[in-house]
Amino acid sequence: MKTESMIDNKLNGTRYNNFLQQKQRFLDLRRKRIFDLYIKEDYENKIELQKNQETPEQVRRKMEERLNILKEEREKERIELVKFNLHRKFYQSADELRKNDSDAFALSCYLEQENQMLDKLKNRQKEKREEEIYNKLQELDSKKKCNIFLFNKIKK
Repeated sequence: MKTESMIDNKLNGTRYNNFLQQKQRFLDLRRKRIFDLYIKEDYENKIELQKNQETPEQVRRKMEERLNILKEEREKERIELVKFNLHRKFYQSADELRKNDSDAFALSCYLEQENQMLDKLKNRQKEKREEEIYNKLQELDSKKKCNIFLFNKIKK
């Protein structure tokens, strides 16, 4: 019995050692696969980074495009300023044009004032009509109340 027990213990120990060795091999294989995946992914990321990285020529081309856009904008602004200044200079030198403009402005002010006065007059007339209607209704109401009072008095 003692030998059987020793044999069983030795077999169990051997099995356990085999199990540990197999577990270690699987773990090593898993580590190797993960490391390989890491290396592959790192390589792909480097390639993608190199693709996305701009060359000095591309950077220079972009800067030139931006420079041209800014130059065009500045030129447009300058042209607008020159046009504005020419128009202002022409306007200042044309006395008759300024006189016509001031007359037109005065006329528009006068028309606006007249329109406001007409509106005010219309509002007053409207209020007066409303007040007349109110007074008429008040008078009718008081007559009606008086008739009802007299009717009730006669009835009693």
